[in-house]
Amino acid sequence: MFYLGLFLAILFNYFVTLYMGAILAFVSEIGIRLFDKIGFEVHFVRLLYFTIFDVDLHERHHYPPLLSNPALVIDLLFLIVIVLPLFYQSLRYLTHSVIQGPYKSHWNALLAPMAIIPCFFFSDWDILFLSVIVLLQNVWVAWRQVDGCEDEFSWMQYFRD
Repeated sequence: MFYLGLFLAILFNYFVTLYMGAILAFVSEIGIRLFDKIGFEVHFVRLLYFTIFDVDLHERHHYPPLLSNPALVIDLLFLIVIVLPLFYQSLRYLTHSVIQGPYKSHWNALLAPMAIIPCFFFSDWDILFLSVIVLLQNVWVAWRQVDGCEDEFSWMQYFRD
């Protein structure tokens, strides 16, 4: 559960800081302007808007497209193509049922080194943290598969014999 919670918390932080902040500022500005035209005073919303976003409402803001920065596009591609599929693959191992028998998929061992790529070419720290978490988890799963043990204590029997 710690692995899942940590991964989702960092993923949420990534989306909120990069994408949802600009969207929230834009929607808040439209809402404030709409209520100003109607004549309804929304002092608390305006206070939150000025406090959180540090902007002047009388200036016309032109928010850039969310994907205009090439580094952010590369980070998003790393997230979609490398980090999320490896996260899904490691969750398949963690949620594999004992009833289904031993976990036989070797994709974790084959694809785990791909998680190193975002570690060197990241522009947002959240992508680095997510790729390190996924790399460590998939390397652990790959090590468990290469070890060939079917249960947790099989290595003890090897040393007893």
